[in-house]
Amino acid sequence: MKTSILLGVMLVVGSLFWSCNSDQILPDYEGEMLAVAADLNQEIVGLKSGEAGIMSIDDPQSFPVLHKGEEVGTMNVMHSYNCLVVVFLGNQNHSIDRVQLWVGTNIEEVPSNPVNKPTPGRFPFKNFGFNNFIFLIPQDQIAEDYFLSEGGPVFLVAHVETSNRQTGKSESSWSEGETLSPKSNATSTKYLPDTPTLSGGCFPFPAYCGTMMNKAFYLDPTDVVDQRIVAKIGENNWLDIGYLSFDSGNIIFNFDQEWMFTTLVEPEVVVTGYNELGTNGQLIYSGIPLSPERPIYYYYGPLEGYNYYTVELNVQYCY
Repeated sequence: MKTSILLGVMLVVGSLFWSCNSDQILPDYEGEMLAVAADLNQEIVGLKSGEAGIMSIDDPQSFPVLHKGEEVGTMNVMHSYNCLVVVFLGNQNHSIDRVQLWVGTNIEEVPSNPVNKPTPGRFPFKNFGFNNFIFLIPQDQIAEDYFLSEGGPVFLVAHVETSNRQTGKSESSWSEGETLSPKSNATSTKYLPDTPTLSGGCFPFPAYCGTMMNKAFYLDPTDVVDQRIVAKIGENNWLDIGYLSFDSGNIIFNFDQEWMFTTLVEPEVVVTGYNELGTNGQLIYSGIPLSPERPIYYYYGPLEGYNYYTVELNVQYCY
């Protein structure tokens, strides 16, 4: 039976990794990008499929998020051919404040304390502040030598902190599933991949450029070697989505095929100059890319007057 789960407004919903790649997990970058303008947990309430400006995803597997037996939200799980997508949504009575997620094929590997009580603080995937709680998990981060195309079961252990919209009371919740330990309310949800379930769309993400130095990504304009563009897909998770090159002092953004700037979150480019690492910087530019259409590569420039720069981007993955 075909279902449609509404995931947002203004094309905020839809995408994930038909060419999803995974590189490494890097230290958290503490800088903040501008938040998505709309709170998805509220915007989807009452909307119907087919309204203007709304994208839908067909045939996700939807699991209730429960607090003492009461449904406080849903966990929607879907996948492309090599990437798992997990989306958490609140409901009319509850909003989602935080998600801590473990995904794998061996339930015995769930981080736990000495008495086998799961410890969500050690779960690898956490929300990153956009309040739409979307997780992109490449198949090689699910388990070594795991392939979604082979249809093997995936287990998800999701701890969700929610707030009652009427009382403001915080509540600890878990996705519906099998109880993991008699000493905990933690549960394990089983997902069975079959055929790819994503139908098309775009998701916005923050991205950063250059090399990690002093707990932030900095760009050294004297380093003419191509430098990375990375998208933040979780609290401590990053994906390479392209590389930078330089031409007459200009930054040229060479994105992978499925990535581009987004107009869903503004500004698309923020450039800040620094004389020394770790000091307060000077805002150089905040706005749209100066060349916004392919095949002309997106670029900003020129860079001059500072020893280092941070280049923050708002991008989207579309498939």
